[in-house]
Amino acid sequence: MILLLPLCLALSYVLVWQRQGAKDRREALLLSAACFGAATVAVTEVLGALRLLDFTSVAAVWAILAVVLGSKVRASAAIDALRRPGIVVGVDAAERVMSAYVIGILILTAVLAACAPPNTWDSMTYHMSRVAHWVQNGSADFYPTAILRQLHSNPWAEFAILQAQLLSGGDRFANFVQWLCMAGALVGVSAISRQFGADRRAQIFTMVVCASIPMGILQATSTQTDYAVAFWLVCFAYFGVRIIQGSRQQAHFIGLSLSLGLAVLSKGTAYVFAFPFVLALGAWLLVRKEGRHIKAVALACALAFVLNLGHWSRNLSLYASPLGPGAETGGYRYSNDTFSTAVMVSNAVRNAGCTSARRRRSMVRCPRWSRAFTKSSAFRLTIPGPPT
Repeated sequence: MILLLPLCLALSYVLVWQRQGAKDRREALLLSAACFGAATVAVTEVLGALRLLDFTSVAAVWAILAVVLGSKVRASAAIDALRRPGIVVGVDAAERVMSAYVIGILILTAVLAACAPPNTWDSMTYHMSRVAHWVQNGSADFYPTAILRQLHSNPWAEFAILQAQLLSGGDRFANFVQWLCMAGALVGVSAISRQFGADRRAQIFTMVVCASIPMGILQATSTQTDYAVAFWLVCFAYFGVRIIQGSRQQAHFIGLSLSLGLAVLSKGTAYVFAFPFVLALGAWLLVRKEGRHIKAVALACALAFVLNLGHWSRNLSLYASPLGPGAETGGYRYSNDTFSTAVMVSNAVRNAGCTSARRRRSMVRCPRWSRAFTKSSAFRLTIPGPPT
């Protein structure tokens, strides 16, 4: 039954490909992933409200969804969307090496994700613990616990783990939520670089940089939530860039709203990292006086709000705040003790100093071939309109 999940994802990808007609594989993948992530939230929240989060109910819902999606997919579109792309001409040795490097990281991390059960401290204390409670209770409602992170922490990644655990009967596929988010992030960053005018070599290089993040490699084989929120923020940035570059497709506004809602539902840091993008998009709409987009923007805000409504309401009922408590037992605090201009300036200066020191060390250790590559014309990005 676990195959129902990738089947629904594949069918949604084909359906997006079929409806959009843009023949852009990467964009279709990002949009279908956002739709699949929203479906995961809907299945969990609705069945949880009915206390029907069990194998039979979850399998039935995903099976019905697969049938509905399959009925709307044309066979010709499925063959066209899922077939292997033709051989790209003019691929040089550097591009082959970089591509092999990225594929190697994906394969090695996939093997680790499959062979090593979730065993990090956070996985044991609240990521996997809350999933076990949800399975036992048949609902995502709050329950008595001394570890409050099991309750108020943003739950999208665990919602996805819950679906896989119910359909497979164990936690064998728990790590693959983060791994799939890493793979999706690689697709997303390459698509963003393309929108900024990067050629094929630079697009592959962005994937190399993203795949080489040490913490990212560790996170991709665990049940942490950092790569989940990173993937949805990448999707949010991509659709935001498409809209700023003049896209009028409603699908891009839907992808923007779903990605923002899913990012917020994955981890609280999304509030901080999404804010500059939201500000830039809002400023662009005001400067350009894009009044015709008001309805689309309102729809985007509504979708993002609805995705988080269940979790926010549970936090609000227990903590009187949609964000949860400011602190919990064990000395965990989620805010500064003091709020003042002096403290803010002090923290900004210290953070800038740490970042500058790390940058100087990385420049010293940067190999000669890497510095030469970044200075080449292949890596010089411009900001034109959308590619024709």
